[in-house]
Amino acid sequence: MKPTDRFSLLLTGEYSDFDGVGTATQAIPWVLYTAANVPAGYAVGDVDLGVPPRGNAKDFPMPAGSYLRTKAWNYRAQADYDFTFATLTYQGGYRRFKIDRRTTLGGAYGTNRQNFTFGQRENLPSWNHELRLSSNSKGPLKWQFGGFYFKESNNLTTQFQDFPGQDSISGTPFLIQNYVYPDIVAQAKALFGQASYELIPGLTVEAGARYSKDDKHRIGYNTVTNVTTYLNTKCYLTNSCVMVTTPQNSTASSSKTTWHAALNYQATPRNLLYAKFDTGYKAGGFTDLAAYNPESITAYEIGSKNRFLDNRLQLNLSAYLYNYTDQQVSQTVTNSNGAVATLVLNAGASRYKGVELDALFDPTPDDHFNAYVAYLDARFTNFAAAVSGQLARAAAAEGKLVGANWQLDGKRPPQAPVWTVNCGYEHDFHIFGGRLTPRFQTHFESESYFTFYNFASDRQDAYHRSDIIVTYRHEPANWTLSAFARNLEDTVVLSSASAPTSATYQTYREQYQAPRTYGASFTYNW
Repeated sequence: MKPTDRFSLLLTGEYSDFDGVGTATQAIPWVLYTAANVPAGYAVGDVDLGVPPRGNAKDFPMPAGSYLRTKAWNYRAQADYDFTFATLTYQGGYRRFKIDRRTTLGGAYGTNRQNFTFGQRENLPSWNHELRLSSNSKGPLKWQFGGFYFKESNNLTTQFQDFPGQDSISGTPFLIQNYVYPDIVAQAKALFGQASYELIPGLTVEAGARYSKDDKHRIGYNTVTNVTTYLNTKCYLTNSCVMVTTPQNSTASSSKTTWHAALNYQATPRNLLYAKFDTGYKAGGFTDLAAYNPESITAYEIGSKNRFLDNRLQLNLSAYLYNYTDQQVSQTVTNSNGAVATLVLNAGASRYKGVELDALFDPTPDDHFNAYVAYLDARFTNFAAAVSGQLARAAAAEGKLVGANWQLDGKRPPQAPVWTVNCGYEHDFHIFGGRLTPRFQTHFESESYFTFYNFASDRQDAYHRSDIIVTYRHEPANWTLSAFARNLEDTVVLSSASAPTSATYQTYREQYQAPRTYGASFTYNW
């Protein structure tokens, strides 16, 4: 709506309802080191940390009954008022998200662990508001400042469940762990401002600052029984399982001022050189086992954005250095009660440095090439993680055991491949009163890891994966028909892999991205 020349209003409503089976976990039984192959520093009976025997990664046994159901309502607004010298903008809205799921956790199939599941129910309403005033100046000085507010509440129940003696995870479960948090609240507030000034034609300096404050709390409790005792005694049969209830009331508050500085040189209308410095901040919080600190980053970037050959070639190049302090990383652990939980740790320091090249090339109006190449060198530079048992022996074998901690400096952060390459080509054929566009694209990644231990068992080897998409657009009418074949190579690509040393599951637990997939879609616009 635009009731006046100065005022405009955009209102958006959205609703989604999803019902599916959720994630599928392949539970590969442990392979243990024997006297014939145990590495130096390990013990006979330790878990083999090499690549597990996956077998058929597209067809594996798993108890039926998993589900994932979500509903979301979104209402958003943007209002702009032009004061001539500046524009006042409001952006904000309300969102409600509900989730209900039951997911197999990947205990050894065919054993008394195969029905271990994770149950989750959440109801999350949230509000967010941003108000900012931005200059409309045509002169050398441009500026903006504003404020931001966000509040989310949650009624959360999570459960570590078992369905003993059943072939599926349906019916009434036994609750090995029950976490009940009826009152969880997260609030974020911020004030920000930024200004730029053109020193000479084409050369602009920028500076900005943001003050952020975050407050979180939760009220609730957990009730757990020891997993090993539960399995060994079958106490569920006699209703004699010893349940321990512990209050889990927690609070976390943090704040930080972050900064931005940049120098931009518009050498020509089609060539930009820039250098920038930024600091960033991510609020701390708490898990079922402990609180964790805020994460901070100092980032440097230089680059160039260009258009050549009458705008037919776009070429962007950048190099960056990110230094993290207290980077937040997560792992699954079993505590002294035998309870399984996710623990968020703060890595003391980590460093990411890399180069990115992005190119678009249209040699003719009907031919379109794109390419993206990224090089990343990411390492923890200081990260002492508490370990015991086999993990402590693994640390000692590397000469990295310091007291009860594994010093993980030099390890690569999760999902940080050294090389990433995307490229594609498409051509427009003007036929049948419309436009037919076949497209071929491919993706390559070098090896990466899913945990900060960097075991072979959680490594994704280098791979490439390609797609073909054919699209027909009928130009007089507003409809489009598209067909695709994705992952033509039928490559097995991991989406997650857990460290396999958990005695609770006694498996290598893996999840996979989609195999070769075919599909089609029809779109009509009006």
